Parts: sequence; structure tokens; C-alpha cells
Amino acid sequence: MFDRSEFWSGQWGGGLVLDGDVWRRPVAPALTVHMLNVRVMLPYLLARRTDERAPHIRWLYQFAVGQGYRLPPGEQQRLRSAIEERCGRGAAPIELLRLATDDPVAQRMLRDAEDEEARSGTTT
Repeated sequence: MFDRSEFWSGQWGGGLVLDGDVWRRPVAPALTVHMLNVRVMLPYLLARRTDERAPHIRWLYQFAVGQGYRLPPGEQQRLRSAIEERCGRGAAPIELLRLATDDPVAQRMLRDAEDEEARSGTTT
């Protein structure tokens, strides 16, 4: 699902659409708060977070950004702890993309995020 997504956080959507003077990307959530996310997807991604040969690091990033804020508090903490264990204390989810050096999709997502950061003058 994350690989078929057209949006960085595991959401479906078409191309950009002009809305007045602003270009927007219409999206509809592909993931919802569901027990499959809590009991299947999250444990699977946490168990595979050290797998360097597959896109699991990127998938964990996409899950964290797209669903992390919707998880129950205990699972939110498990996710934050896993990211910190992998990337360092206080690390933001985007740090996962920096580790996924052999994943071209992750690297494109990281470049896009950095370009957006440079345009807006914020930091990740």
C-alpha cells in the first residue's frame, strides 16, 4: 500500500489541482485508525525497522507521519521509542528517510521534504 501511494504519508490522491490561486493535491486517507494498524501493521513495522535491504524504514516513516498521531497513547509511545532507538533521542520521523540510503523512493521523499523546508524557511 505504501509503495502504491501517491502521497508521502500513505494516502491516495491524484495530481495537483488549482483551487483558486493555490495548487492543492486532493487526498483521501488510505489508512484509518483500525485494529489492523495497531495489532498488525505497527508490530510488523517495528519488528522490521532494522531491515536495511527492504523499504521497511520508509514504510515506518510513512506510517509514523500518516498514522502516528491517531494511535492510542501507548502505541504512540512505542512508535516514538522505536524511532528514537533507530535514529537517536528526540529524532523526528524524517530521520528515518536519512537512513534509507538504498531506497530511491525514500531519497526522493527526503529531497522533496528538504526542498519544501528550504522554501518555507523551516527545519525538520
